[in-house]
Amino acid sequence: RQIIECAKQAETWSGLKAVRPGTRVRVRTTAKETYRAKGRPYVVFESVVEDLEGVPLARGEMTILWPE
Repeated sequence: RQIIECAKQAETWSGLKAVRPGTRVRVRTTAKETYRAKGRPYVVFESVVEDLEGVPLARGEMTILWPE
C-alpha cells in the first residue's frame, strides 16, 4: 500500500437526500479529469454517496494538486 501526500485545492458537496444516523452508505470515487495548470499536475475526483439500495444521497467534487 502506498500513501501519497498531496494538497487539496477545492472541494464542493451537494446533499441530495437526508441521511438518518446509523444508515449504512457506500462511497464511490472516480478520477474525473486530469490537467496541468502553470506546469503543475491536477486531478479532479468525483464522489457519489449512495445508500445500500443504490439511491444517491450526496455528490462531491475535489481538485487535488498531485505530486510529481
